Amino acid sequence: MLFSKVHAFQEEYSEARDRTRTYKANKIALYQKVLELCSKQMRTTLTGVPGYEKAKIKHDPIWLLKSIKGICLRYDAKIKTSIALSFALESILSFRQNNRSNDDYYKEFIALVDVYEQYGGTFGHLSAYKNDIESLVATGSVTELQARKKVRERVLASSFLEPADTQRYGSMKRD
Repeated sequence: MLFSKVHAFQEEYSEARDRTRTYKANKIALYQKVLELCSKQMRTTLTGVPGYEKAKIKHDPIWLLKSIKGICLRYDAKIKTSIALSFALESILSFRQNNRSNDDYYKEFIALVDVYEQYGGTFGHLSAYKNDIESLVATGSVTELQARKKVRERVLASSFLEPADTQRYGSMKRD
């Protein structure tokens, strides 16, 4: 009985080790492939983005893709963070659905939010929402972190729906 448990553990450990090795190899390969597909100008621009050295050492493809997105959406790491965040927030607030499909509109909206949050912007964590967060926590049904997430979702929903096509989302805007 003990022998079979030890044997089962060894097999599970071996499988987990193999998955970890595969993950690490794939992570490095993905990082290198994405960098390889970047133009020389993009690679040069990436070196100026905060966190570049750490991401380079870790071969962090998620950081790399988010940073490329930020550059493409005109976040410039050379200007002050407060100004860049202001531009990013302005991009979100002035973003309109126009003729985009619902799916494209949502994806582009979330991309703008991702860039804003990647560089330190927050939704729903501002002092203006302190009472909302405290009220949710006071119910005893959620933790402060859960309340912050819930308030963030409300703020994002409002930010998403306000500039959305009124014919498609009119009833949601009124609710």
